[in-house]
Amino acid sequence: MELLTTSPEKFKGGGAWKLIEYINPIFVGVGSGLIVLFFIIGLCEESIDIRDNAKLDTMIKSLIKLCLSGWLVANNLFIVKTVFEIVGNLILAMMNSLGEIGANSDVIANMKINEEAAETIKGLNGYESLIFLIVAMIIFIIVVVCSFGMLYAVYFRFLRVLLIVPFGALTFSTYAGNHSVDISKSYFKFT
Repeated sequence: MELLTTSPEKFKGGGAWKLIEYINPIFVGVGSGLIVLFFIIGLCEESIDIRDNAKLDTMIKSLIKLCLSGWLVANNLFIVKTVFEIVGNLILAMMNSLGEIGANSDVIANMKINEEAAETIKGLNGYESLIFLIVAMIIFIIVVVCSFGMLYAVYFRFLRVLLIVPFGALTFSTYAGNHSVDISKSYFKFT
């Protein structure tokens, strides 16, 4: 349950996030240069005849898009951290409202087998107890496989996030262009 509310910033002591913070200025520098390139590509694709499309509202829209793209590139780590904090807090609030069993250790400590079930288990002969043992082993294997599947899914999520976060500056730089080069929405959907 703790892994669901852990942010990538605090995952495994924060070592991977410190590496991301260390290499982030390189990606921000490259992304800042790409902003101009994508801005020019978007401007050229939107306006075939510069004289007809060089209107004040078009220029203001383009400059706002350029400024917003620069802000997104410079603050991409802050944005990603904030999104993951919000999602982690929502999951924590949902777990608290549903009542987490792990928090109530009295519930787990007071679990007992029904008296009838205990008597039935004690009265089993050799073949019946062997069948129960086989069924118990199958259930145990299913539980172990499902547990590993859940752990794999959670750790793969963290690995994917930690690998994709530095590229946020590069994807946010595409916002300065028009819709044909903008991949920032796909980046947010993927993270």
